[in-house]
Amino acid sequence: MSYYMRVKSSFLLLLGCFCLFFLQAQQTSYTLSEESSFSIKGKTNVSDWTITTSEIKHEISLENSLKDLEDFPEDKPVGDVTFSIPVNSLSSDGGGIMDDRIKKALKADKHPEITYLLNRGTLKEITSSKESTFVVHASGQITLAGIKRRVEFPIKGQFMDDGLIKLEGVYDMQMTKFSVKPPSAMYGQIQTEDEIRVRFSLTLYPN
Repeated sequence: MSYYMRVKSSFLLLLGCFCLFFLQAQQTSYTLSEESSFSIKGKTNVSDWTITTSEIKHEISLENSLKDLEDFPEDKPVGDVTFSIPVNSLSSDGGGIMDDRIKKALKADKHPEITYLLNRGTLKEITSSKESTFVVHASGQITLAGIKRRVEFPIKGQFMDDGLIKLEGVYDMQMTKFSVKPPSAMYGQIQTEDEIRVRFSLTLYPN
């Protein structure tokens, strides 16, 4: 390799490292507090049911400039959010047969995790400058029972004391859209409705 090529390669490598450092410096990575939760809520012909977990694997980083809500550009991505839920960690307060039936319907043995990936999130509105609350338009992807689907829904956020950030999202969907057959129990006497509501509440603190 000629001297010119060696100098050029070194320059490009240095430039790439600088760009990577610059991009990382514009974002802060976060860890979830223990109070963070993920839940799925549904109905049967007998009663409502909810299964919840606080076991959430995650990789979350947000733009530092998001804190300046009034000046944050509407078309600028707010950051990167990915999290996954071990299906077998989900449970109801009372436990019982429906917990097992729901996990089986979600194919926990073959597809042990539910995942969410934020492809693009932009600031939709500032709901209160005084309370530092905002709404993000989130376009992403949910993988459930091995099936991926594109989803769009609002994520509510708030900057709290001590640098904490709270993010909350709710999405209504049908199990059959993910090739999941709504479970039943008691020899078919208890039938689960197709519609379910996925909800997450994440409290973040900076690393």
